[in-house]
Amino acid sequence: MWFALIIGIIILAFSIVEIPEFRKNKKKKELWTYSILLLIGYPLLVAQIIHVHLANPLDLITFVYKPMSQFLFALLR
Repeated sequence: MWFALIIGIIILAFSIVEIPEFRKNKKKKELWTYSILLLIGYPLLVAQIIHVHLANPLDLITFVYKPMSQFLFALLR
C-alpha cells in the first residue's frame, strides 16, 4: 500500500509541474487527455497493488467472437 501512496505523490508532483504548462500554452485537449488517463490509470494501479481481480478485456472479445468462430469452422467442414 505504501507503493501506491508513493506513486500517488509522484503523480501529484508531475501534475503540479505539467498542468500549469498545459494551461499556459492553451493545450486543452492535452490537459483533458492527461487528466483522463491519470483518473483511469491510478485507480487501476491501486487495485492491482491490493490484488483486486480485474476483468481481462480479451475475455469479452473471446466471448463475442468464439460463437462466430465455431460457426465458421462448422460451416467449412
